[in-house]
Amino acid sequence: MEEYDDEELETLLDRAQQEDDMRRRAILWGKCILHVLSLEDIQEGLTFEKIGEMSDLEAGSLANQMQAVFEMRSPPAFLKKEEAVDATSVSDIQPKDDNADTSEIEMSNRRPWPKKVVDKVLTDCHHRCCICPDHRRVANIHHIDGDNSNSVEDNAVGLCGECHPDVHTKSTMRRNITEDQVRIYKREWTEKCRNIDSFLRTSVSEFRGMYYVNVHRLDALYRECGKPSFLPNIPHQYPAQDGHYNTLWGNPKNSLDWIKLAENRAFYEECLCELTPELTMFDINLFEVRAIEPEEKIGSLVGFSCQFIGQDIPTQSELTAGNGEYIGPPPTMRREVVDAIETESVTETCMILDSTYMFADSSFIHFSDHGIWNGFGRIMKCRNAVGSNDGHLLRRQIVVSPICIGTPPDHLRQSRIPPDAQDADNQHNKLVDLVA
Repeated sequence: MEEYDDEELETLLDRAQQEDDMRRRAILWGKCILHVLSLEDIQEGLTFEKIGEMSDLEAGSLANQMQAVFEMRSPPAFLKKEEAVDATSVSDIQPKDDNADTSEIEMSNRRPWPKKVVDKVLTDCHHRCCICPDHRRVANIHHIDGDNSNSVEDNAVGLCGECHPDVHTKSTMRRNITEDQVRIYKREWTEKCRNIDSFLRTSVSEFRGMYYVNVHRLDALYRECGKPSFLPNIPHQYPAQDGHYNTLWGNPKNSLDWIKLAENRAFYEECLCELTPELTMFDINLFEVRAIEPEEKIGSLVGFSCQFIGQDIPTQSELTAGNGEYIGPPPTMRREVVDAIETESVTETCMILDSTYMFADSSFIHFSDHGIWNGFGRIMKCRNAVGSNDGHLLRRQIVVSPICIGTPPDHLRQSRIPPDAQDADNQHNKLVDLVA
């Protein structure tokens, strides 16, 4: 263990006193203690007078500082070695209140949180603390009743690093949030999160005009929901003829004329309207603002009602000339949100289009530019890479295969998170304000 002389220990204590971050302050205080102790000292019993003798520090001042560490429930490591420290030797740093919560240092009956409980709690609260006004990211899953063996969903709440100490203390310097208050905070915040989910889902299921329908993925989803395939019931089947390029949009090589194509498209829209009320899906904005982890939802349906930027959209003449084959990257629609917490990270949504399923001639024009779109698709994969656009940011890409893309009936019913947004937490607050 590295040795510190008296002057270095004083410097460490000064650094700790000036440190604004409570967790780093506790670590520095812990270093001061641990570097002047030996195993024999711990086994014999620890007092602040002994620490003062070994470190040439004033014992009373040190005791006051350690009292603050204890009340924050971030004690130095040696305080957790209850079996090696004499109980009476640390009594002068414990709260005098006999009813004080000591669950954080009584670890013998702690049960780990089941993964299903953690996932449910974090999803319900959008990975945000339910107490603080800024709703910072969750750092701890807290046992509301203080019983570490009671690791069930009803007793779990996600708290940030700043608010977690406030539910454990009786100090006049902290907020001393009670169990009942925590339950109220949890109920009110999760209700707001549910309202966001409900609002976004409602937006997804309403269309004013259709511009893209992946017929075969829609039919597969139909069958997943227990319905028979609709493909045999299409009004006009496409005859198999060499040299034809059959699409949903009219082109000179299509087997069907524009009237038959229009009747087919009307049939697909009816199937879509029949199916959407039965679907359960997550909204893409919740993945972008880190309210849900996409890696855990691969294969799930995801909805969107927001702005996208089209990239590499081919022209109709290119596709017709090559019977659907052309040289170049696949057409995509993209959006991204930079995370202010992880400043080197950006979450990008990439929807890969199949030009066959463009619903109309105008789809090519509208998809080539910025546009507000709503619809849904399926998350195919998540991958990390250095972004080609910025050249250095770690890009977490969510790849979506769209099933349908249309325009919302009312532009007020969309998230308003831009396609090149900054600060994921600020964008999440916009979602909260949207449904307030």
